Amino acid sequence: MPNVEIQVDGDRTVRRSPLRLPYGKHRLRIHVQGFAGVDREIDLRQSRLTVRATLEVGMLYGTCDDTVGPVGGEISGGDGELWVRAVPVVGVGSLESPVEGGYFLLEGLDVADHVLLVLRGHTVLHQQVVRPGLKRTNVRIDLAAKC
Repeated sequence: MPNVEIQVDGDRTVRRSPLRLPYGKHRLRIHVQGFAGVDREIDLRQSRLTVRATLEVGMLYGTCDDTVGPVGGEISGGDGELWVRAVPVVGVGSLESPVEGGYFLLEGLDVADHVLLVLRGHTVLHQQVVRPGLKRTNVRIDLAAKC
């Protein structure tokens, strides 16, 4: 795609691909004028990795604020070690967060529908669809209310 800007680890911007990066964790920010930006954390452990990002159209007139707010909230009625994972309905790249003190926070999601999963180990305790907005998206989940 022409006019793609890719910011790597918050400090350098490149306009070409493929990128050559050292092994390890990196944060990519992908921006194209007229589209909402995409933030993605990758853990590069192989010699070749393809990163795909779904770009959502921004505002039709003027400039758009493409900063996506976090998804976070409270989970009650659960015990043991819980995790929350957001999986995009279309596209690739899930994010996950531990539930600590009954709360979780996911940052860096694309502006797109995600299936939010609450997990204990490999068991799915709850699922729902969320769409991150420009501000924080708050979610309250009561696991005790589930049948």
